[in-house]
Amino acid sequence: MLSYHLLTQALKPVDASPGRLFSYAVMSAVNGFVHHDEYVRRAVDAEQSPPGDRELSEHVKSLLACDVNPLSELIQTSKGADQFATRWNGINRRVSLGVKTMIVAPGIDTKRYAQQGADSQLRQRVMLTFIEHLRKAAGAAARPAGERRLLVIACRIGLEGSSLADVTEALYQAPEADLAECAERLGCSRRTLQRQLHSDGITFGRIKQAVRVCLSADMLRNTHTSLIEVALAAGFYDSAHFSHAMKVASSLSPSDYRSLSAQSEPCPTQILSFNVIK
Repeated sequence: MLSYHLLTQALKPVDASPGRLFSYAVMSAVNGFVHHDEYVRRAVDAEQSPPGDRELSEHVKSLLACDVNPLSELIQTSKGADQFATRWNGINRRVSLGVKTMIVAPGIDTKRYAQQGADSQLRQRVMLTFIEHLRKAAGAAARPAGERRLLVIACRIGLEGSSLADVTEALYQAPEADLAECAERLGCSRRTLQRQLHSDGITFGRIKQAVRVCLSADMLRNTHTSLIEVALAAGFYDSAHFSHAMKVASSLSPSDYRSLSAQSEPCPTQILSFNVIK
């Protein structure tokens, strides 16, 4: 059973340094989940000194602003409350989550939130805060198709002109490039570039995978390009590597992800959460 990575991150101390925020963004793209038991253990520890509502809200908001996981992007690009609920519920139906939370209302009404099972009060607060900030993000200005989200985030948090931003931009231009090719594009040696990235606590391979996942998820949401063409355009060797990367990142196959991105349907009037762990 799984839990979305941001829920666990929301219970950790905040490190708002640009390098750590960018590392979080890259990590969020590559693998969106932790084991549910890890999240439960983290919540039990946090219960000893739980965050206040404002602290929790600000932390979730800052994490979500740097979250480029395909599932987060799918929700945040929703058009209207119905599509928001449909996409959220579709994810909860398809992914093996420790606790499934179904939205059956256009808005988020905590008074209509029903909990069954052993979910803790803190975990309920984290989930509801997460949903509320996702809903607000989805109601913001429309995000243009093809936006280079990782690069946008790098520049927004103060990394413009850094090796992290330069490598990210180079990989958006040529997602199939290896370390040596990127170093040549940037006018430095392979070893120098590798050393610069390691000093920021991140590897070239992880950034490359994050860019490829972001590119492919964007194409799945916004184009009718075939899956093999999406895979190749995003720099994957073939459709098998592409499918594996999407499964690790989002726990969905590319076809399921595309299907969810196209769905929108009316929804009823409350929010339900239920434990699937016995």
